[in-house]
Amino acid sequence: MTMNFRTIKLVVIFFAFISLADAVGGLGNLGIIIVLFLTLMIGWAIASKATTPQKVDLSRSEMNKDGRAMSERVMVEMNLVWRDELLGKLKTADVRAAFFELEQLTQRRLIKSPNSGAAKAMRFHDNENRYLFSFIVNNAHLLFYIRKPAISLQSSVLAMAKSVFETARFNKGEIAIPITNRKDALKLMTLLDEVGLLSSGSKEF
Repeated sequence: MTMNFRTIKLVVIFFAFISLADAVGGLGNLGIIIVLFLTLMIGWAIASKATTPQKVDLSRSEMNKDGRAMSERVMVEMNLVWRDELLGKLKTADVRAAFFELEQLTQRRLIKSPNSGAAKAMRFHDNENRYLFSFIVNNAHLLFYIRKPAISLQSSVLAMAKSVFETARFNKGEIAIPITNRKDALKLMTLLDEVGLLSSGSKEF
């Protein structure tokens, strides 16, 4: 049979009281009762302290940090699933190569996100949350859009797009350009770079 640490403490306290009382003048029945009472009270105090739950102090910043980290992990996983869905629609190696090339817009200070509508598309915003570009995924081509905020930033992009891509069309204030292969994607990236739309931001992501 083993005794825990609190039991040992109680025994030591009990004999300490008895020794003290004996040294002062001996113990009567009343003295023993008083010693037992004091020992029990001290034991109760020790037990209460030991069983009191300790408050976990988590600062608001730590909780926010953990919440942000979890949200970022979820977003990364969702984006990977969404990206795989887009790639799954592409039927030729050429258009897949174009897809990979246009993804490199994220290396030019742009943020990509999935389209919230019915069309399977990839959107690109700058660091001021301006919706500059997107492309819709079709079986054999990507339909790249230069959106209104981008045209507002660089109105010359319309004339240049028509001169570089014969198939470019202007509709509802936006420029739509079919992209069928990596060569088309590279031409488009060069066009956007030359008109200054790939350096419109001022902050690092």
